[in-house]
This record gives sequence, structure tokens and C-alpha cells, in this order.
Amino acid sequence: MLSGRRDGVTLYETNSFPIYAQSNLGFKSRGAESLSKASAARAGGAEPQRTVSEPAVASPPAACPDDSAACSRPRGRPQVRPDAETARLVLKAAEQSFAERGYADTTIDEVAKAAGVAKKTVYRLFGGKADLLGGIIRARADTFTMSIKAETDDIPIAQALFEILEEFTRLVLSPEAIAQNRLSMAEALRFPEVAAAFYEHGRLHTTKALADWLAHQSARGLIALDDPFTAASILLSMAADEPLRRTSLGIAAPVFDTKSRKRIATCVSLFLDGCRTPG
Repeated sequence: MLSGRRDGVTLYETNSFPIYAQSNLGFKSRGAESLSKASAARAGGAEPQRTVSEPAVASPPAACPDDSAACSRPRGRPQVRPDAETARLVLKAAEQSFAERGYADTTIDEVAKAAGVAKKTVYRLFGGKADLLGGIIRARADTFTMSIKAETDDIPIAQALFEILEEFTRLVLSPEAIAQNRLSMAEALRFPEVAAAFYEHGRLHTTKALADWLAHQSARGLIALDDPFTAASILLSMAADEPLRRTSLGIAAPVFDTKSRKRIATCVSLFLDGCRTPG
């Protein structure tokens, strides 16, 4: 991850992604049973006898040469794959392409080919490139919003808020999130849809989720807030924006450590001391 120094500042490279690989599915045909009638015995009035042939045994497929296109195609009826699984494969392929080629040079054709689906399937599930980028960002942001929705009423509000901000900071400092942040900053002016997708499915989505949680705590009488959304935006900025900025610029490593925890603890104390109800 360390990639050198520039003007006395240590630089880090974080734009790395896991390689997605898809294997072809094979289909094995079954032999069908066939029934044949034997000749009826003429003597003794015997009933006609029936004989059942043994099921045909499928022979193992012959080895295909490496350059044979037929070997890559499954036989028989295609397996039905749920849209949710197909969407996951498409997003994985799109994320890889955005990381390697950037937004401008990524095409729907390349994404569809890498995901092993038809181009019309990508359009049916997502639409265009901006929708793919939004889907990638939204999927990652949802890991944070789902953690907020978990039941936290049985633990102290300071502990619950610390855990929420820790989850958010870990999310935005992940190598994948850093790469998305760099991509959005680099392409936002040329492609306004990139900026819109990054904000709507990223920070706006997470801020609304935290605002709902703060409103719930206010309804419980634990804090007093007139504007939960603004309070949520301030909290997320205090906890993660400076580490995110340094990491995106390449002058800090994308790590969550003791200093990160101290920063979050300070954020929680400053916030609760300012809005906690007396008593």
C-alpha cells in the first residue's frame, strides 16, 4: 500500500479491488426411461410381458480444446438466476471497470461481458452508467444504514452513538470507498450525474439514516434537537471528513486505529454535551 514520498509527505496508494471471476455453469443431461412391449405368449393364455429398459447412462463429456467456443456454452435449458444475484454480479463487474478504466471509459458492453449477462439485462436492472455507479455506492452505504436500524435502545446513548460513528468511519476509509471518492471528485465536473449519484446514494443516504436515529433519541427524551438532519450532517463530518480528506489525497493510510477511536469519542462528547437533556 505504501508507494513513496513526495515533498516530504508519505504517499499511499489505495485504489485496489478484488478481482471478480465467474465460472461457467455446466448442465448434465439425464437418460430417459423407455418402455417396450414384449410379444404376448400364445400358450397358456399368459398375460403379455413388459420389459423395462435400463436408463441410459450419460457418458462423460469429452474434453474440449481451449479455443472451442462450444465448451463455454451450457447445454440444455439455461438456469434461472434471481435478479438480485444477477444485479450483484453486474455491480461487481461495474465496480471493477470503474476502478480500472474510470467513469468515462467504462462501457455497458464491457460491464455486461464481464458479468456474463446480456447488455439488455444491465439496462433492465439499472439503466445507464450513472445508475450503476449509484448502485455501487448505495450498496456500500446500506451496510451502514442497516447497522443504524439495529436495536440500540438497550444500551447507553453515548455507546450507541460511538458504535454508529465507528461503523461510518470504517466504511468511508475502506479502499473501495476511497477509490469511489477519488473517482467522483475527478469526474464530477465533466459528468454531473457522477456527482449526483455520489451525493444522493452516499452521504445524503447515510445522513438521513442517522437523522432518523437522532430523531428517535429525541422522541425518547434523551436529547433535544430542533433539526436532526443538520445535527447528523455535523456528526458525520466531525467523525470522518478530515481522515477521509487526508486518505483521498494520499497523505495518510486508510486505517482505523486508536487515533480514530479517540477522534470519535471526542465527537460523541462534544455532541452530547451540547444537546443532552438535563437530568
